[in-house]
Amino acid sequence: MKTRKLLGLLSAAAALLLTLCTALALHDRPARQAVGEGRITQGAAGAIEYFASGNGPSVLLLPSFARAASDFNELVAALNQAGYRTLAVQPRGVGGSALGRYGATLHDFAHDVVSVLKAESVAVPMTIVGHAFGNRVARAVAENFPDRVNRLVLLSAGGEVPTPPEAGRAVGIALFGFWSERARHQAISQAFFAERQSVPAHWETGWYPLAGLIQTRAAALTPFAEWGDGGKVPVLIVQALSDRLAPPALAHRMLERHPARVTWREIEGAGHAMLPEKPDQIASELLAFLRLPP
Repeated sequence: MKTRKLLGLLSAAAALLLTLCTALALHDRPARQAVGEGRITQGAAGAIEYFASGNGPSVLLLPSFARAASDFNELVAALNQAGYRTLAVQPRGVGGSALGRYGATLHDFAHDVVSVLKAESVAVPMTIVGHAFGNRVARAVAENFPDRVNRLVLLSAGGEVPTPPEAGRAVGIALFGFWSERARHQAISQAFFAERQSVPAHWETGWYPLAGLIQTRAAALTPFAEWGDGGKVPVLIVQALSDRLAPPALAHRMLERHPARVTWREIEGAGHAMLPEKPDQIASELLAFLRLPP
């Protein structure tokens, strides 16, 4: 009897410890506040949060893996000042956006984007900017809804091949709460930033593990052939030369396949994060592309 009671206590303690460890590993590190007016619309998975700002032709922005719309704050300000309206979308599981089901594909994420466009009554084709994981969703939108997109801007245009293992491990350390803050800082610096670039406070935070899990699954479930070409629209690839997660040689493959419609621009001294490292140069390249004739 005593043995069974002891085993029961140990089992309960182990279950509690596992629950605590899981909660620690999967807790969000909320992002800074996004620029713009926060709005909610409904998609197939539930609520979709996005931030509207500025006036003029619309540009929609999709953030990086397990990250939030506020990563675009500086780019939003530059676009608004130049006369563009921005719609920065929170991915599933980030902020006020519902997590939805595990097993969603990139096509489901593309439908989320269209839900935002419908909510905003955007009827004309528009520009979509996608950073890292957002670049995959942007291309999926152009493939699934060609009448909705007239240009794509891809920052850190990866996804054709698996992430290099060492960089992938660093992403896991950054994302999940098992490790010390020092270890996380080192991992973020290693995977996302170029040498001699400091990690800003808003990149120490702004991580959403559950969102990362469903994004990883969505990427795995969606063959590259179903989204990789990004439809038939003009594309600007802004490539950081120190990107360890989406190295230049791999991102360059899209230019090699579609030289007539892909514009290639390189950013020195920036890694996968890009936006906090070279915000002015990225904004300049984007605005020059937007001003080109259709």
